[in-house]
Amino acid sequence: MAGTFKGLTQSQIDRRFKEGRGQGQGPSYKPFIYTRDVSSLGRSHRLLGKKSGRLHHLLSDLELAVFLTLDWSPRVTDIREQFPMMVIDTIRIAGELGLAHGRYQGTPQVLTSDFLVDFDDQECPMVAIQVKYSADLQKPEVVERLELERRYWFEKGIAWALVTEREIPKEAISNIQWLYSAQLEDDRVLPHLHGRFEKG
Repeated sequence: MAGTFKGLTQSQIDRRFKEGRGQGQGPSYKPFIYTRDVSSLGRSHRLLGKKSGRLHHLLSDLELAVFLTLDWSPRVTDIREQFPMMVIDTIRIAGELGLAHGRYQGTPQVLTSDFLVDFDDQECPMVAIQVKYSADLQKPEVVERLELERRYWFEKGIAWALVTEREIPKEAISNIQWLYSAQLEDDRVLPHLHGRFEKG
């Protein structure tokens, strides 16, 4: 049933961190949220990343579009999705801003950025990205949550960006998706074909 996910208890949060969620880099990274965790909330995607060689968990079509753009970029070296922010910091920042912090059964919830991206760029080696549909920016609670997130990453000395569907041309995404799937197909098929030819 749609919309059944409410939140996580403290024991569930602790279990996720014990499993290594939100930790690691490259192929060893585990997102804090898997698609199966929120499968009732809408369309999600699991996609093999070319840069990481692991399965990425994307929670919307817009996240998929941003991921494809990032994974295609030669300047991007690593992509970590559903990256958790430290609760002790987000609670403090929310208090300083006079904002409510998400809770479930009294437990402060772990807030996540959609992507934490490493770049081959000494001036800006890392960027946290939040992905939102522009219609959601009309909601005060969304704007407050974004400001909390922006402040969090500012304190960490990491650049932060908000991306909406307006920054992602549909034609570009269609082309990237087509090329991406073709490249993945090549990665699976070509070694098999080379092996057959070498034996023949």
